[in-house]
Amino acid sequence: CDFGRLGIQICWDMSYEDGWTELAARGADIVALASASPQTVRPAMHALRGPYYVVTSTPRDNATIFSPIGLPLAQRTTPGVLVHTVDLAYVILHWSEALEDGQSLGRHFGERIGFAYSEREDTGVFWSNDPHTTVGTMIREAGLETMEEQILRTHHLRHTDL
Repeated sequence: CDFGRLGIQICWDMSYEDGWTELAARGADIVALASASPQTVRPAMHALRGPYYVVTSTPRDNATIFSPIGLPLAQRTTPGVLVHTVDLAYVILHWSEALEDGQSLGRHFGERIGFAYSEREDTGVFWSNDPHTTVGTMIREAGLETMEEQILRTHHLRHTDL
């Protein structure tokens, strides 16, 4: 789509890991999950494992937008339409002392940076609100590394002979 890569899962597809894995491998930014089931745990897990946004919709009592860290960003449990804006140019940051649960970036960049941080999960999704500066530039300027970079670095250390 003109806004990013959209994947689609339909109802019982949510039970098959290979579909979710293939959507991640093909670079899905958002996965739309239309289902008769109002489940939240499995869609949240798939959003986290993607990582990508998962948008669910059911004819029953749930429409939810899950962030790429598996947390609900918006939810509607009554009839109606759910509208929520997401930025597909995001990074995921895991806890570090310098991050201060996202507050250090908020102080440094003010309204130029947006984020949804979970103290419970020690992880957050961060995006740029500044059309002239990417979130990646902000993260590098702050001397931080993305969760993906942390995982790659520690993976390398785990497999290096000491």
